[in-house]
Amino acid sequence: MSSLEQIQQLLEEKFGIDPQTIDVHASVREQSIDSLTLLELIFAIEEHFDITFPEERSDVDTLAGLAEVIDGIRSTRAA
Repeated sequence: MSSLEQIQQLLEEKFGIDPQTIDVHASVREQSIDSLTLLELIFAIEEHFDITFPEERSDVDTLAGLAEVIDGIRSTRAA
């Protein structure tokens, strides 16, 4: 399962948000996710993937962007 699919699964499991209603390339703030939920999602992502989300990437607000950051962190670890 890809990082993006796992994020979508977290959205559904933790927040009851149907991932099919979210455009992965659009700002989540313009959809059904407010800034507090986004912060909670980032905490859930950190726990799920056992990572620390880089503070310098706090501007990321699309699901695709979050997945890209996660994939970058994971590839750096694997190297």
